[in-house]
Amino acid sequence: MTSLTDLIWILPALALSLGGIGLLYRSWNGRRSTHARPVWLGWLALLTGTLCWLPVFLPAYGLALSLLSIELIAIAFILLRSQVLAPRPPVPAARRDAAPGPSRAWRNGLRGFAVTLLAGPLAMALSVTLSILLFALAGALGWSEADRLALFLFCVPLAWAGLASLATIDLRLRVRTLGLVVPLALSAALIALLF
Repeated sequence: MTSLTDLIWILPALALSLGGIGLLYRSWNGRRSTHARPVWLGWLALLTGTLCWLPVFLPAYGLALSLLSIELIAIAFILLRSQVLAPRPPVPAARRDAAPGPSRAWRNGLRGFAVTLLAGPLAMALSVTLSILLFALAGALGWSEADRLALFLFCVPLAWAGLASLATIDLRLRVRTLGLVVPLALSAALIALLF
């Protein structure tokens, strides 16, 4: 049974999740202008909506329900906006982009390869180094070995998913590269000093 106090947290959580998904969809769908601000606001709304679930249930159930609600809202949003349920009118021939020339195609291929490296191995390396730091911090706080390993195994895929999303966000490639390489170098240096 849900009480009124629970609804005070659940309704804003659902509204923030819906707003965050809407902002992300709009910013990623509209390619005409720069849209970094709606992307950051969308992620911030999703994070805030996730945090609103935690006081309602135990933290584990609150986190699971928040992520489940975000996924369900996103799936519903995408289905409602998809070609199946709401087909878009065809794009006029004048607005279609011409095929890129050979030099531009080569550059786009290299750019795609760089983004793949950022979202794959580099994001994974950063997620592992950050999880190692959390492992060491949990050890300093007196956690048992099993709890520390569980924390490590929980944080690596979550951090990798988040960092891979940040690596594919629509910012300059240079900014995304620095955003992953600098924390990786700092965390690797800190690990070298600690161990």
